Amino acid sequence: MKLKRNQKGFTLIEVLVTIGILGAIMGVMSMTVVTIMKISSQSNDQITVLRQVQNAGYWISRDVQMAKEVSPTEAGVFLAIDWDGDDYDVNYVFNGNELRRQLNGSTPGILIAQYIVGVGTDTTFTSPDSDNKCTLTIKAERGNAEVTRVYEISPRPEPNP
Repeated sequence: MKLKRNQKGFTLIEVLVTIGILGAIMGVMSMTVVTIMKISSQSNDQITVLRQVQNAGYWISRDVQMAKEVSPTEAGVFLAIDWDGDDYDVNYVFNGNELRRQLNGSTPGILIAQYIVGVGTDTTFTSPDSDNKCTLTIKAERGNAEVTRVYEISPRPEPNP
């Protein structure tokens, strides 16, 4: 095929250079998309475990602050809380990596948090010390994300007679 005088085309070298430049740009763009997707997944895991630890800390702190008696040593129960002596009890129990809140012995209880790990080692509750403070340590893991928080909680003081 012959070109007329006023028609122009691209040489083979120009086309190859263009393809090379476009290939480099597409390679960088695809690596960027993969990195963004990976970081997004890691960020979601971090946000999820942080929220789970905060939720467990909120509910346990709330119940301990209102408690008449706190007992972290009952069999099969992570934490037992007696609010008023007879009518209202709250137990926190673990089912695998789920923390559940049982009101007056109701089973299976309300799901409070997931991904909680290390019950008895990394996730612990200590009875009130000499300053009347309990210490709650909660650890959660999901994927490569890991969050540990320590809460200091003061139960309500005993009323004066």
